[in-house]
Amino acid sequence: MEKYVGCVSHENGHIAKLRVYHAKEWTTKTRKDVVFEIDKDGIVYYTLYENPKTGKHEAGPQIHVVWVNRIAYLRTDKNESAADNLGSLPDLEHCPF
Repeated sequence: MEKYVGCVSHENGHIAKLRVYHAKEWTTKTRKDVVFEIDKDGIVYYTLYENPKTGKHEAGPQIHVVWVNRIAYLRTDKNESAADNLGSLPDLEHCPF
């Protein structure tokens, strides 16, 4: 099962909520829920970007959970930095979805 993240909100320097697309429906999930789904349930998440050339939304890099000092970070790379990094997804406040 694949899910897509189109927008995020931040709180205290971390991603707090994510706008998720699955089964032709958009929902908002907490960071904790997404970490659990990736880490424990094996659900595959990708970022979702608008292609500037076509105007269509396309899958971006896969999202991974990286653990640093027992804290989970959401990243599109496997860099073990203690920070979230999903690229330049729009803020949930300005989310087009």
